[in-house]
Amino acid sequence: MEQLIKDGSLAGGKPLTLSGKVIYPNGEVKEGIYKNGIEIVGGYLLIKSANLEQAVALMKSCPVFERGATAEVREVM
Repeated sequence: MEQLIKDGSLAGGKPLTLSGKVIYPNGEVKEGIYKNGIEIVGGYLLIKSANLEQAVALMKSCPVFERGATAEVREVM
């Protein structure tokens, strides 16, 4: 995280709570968060990079790996 801050790549991010609502395409709303098995999205980081490959390289030092978690990298539309 320190390196992302130092080189100006970190643009934002926040942890997410474990409460919320899921809205389905048919308009149904259910209490809770979307889970896939035991996996959930626990937070996000918004980083600046020239392309997806650079973003992946930056995220290889993400602290979530120290806890055995995974990270997903996506471009913002």
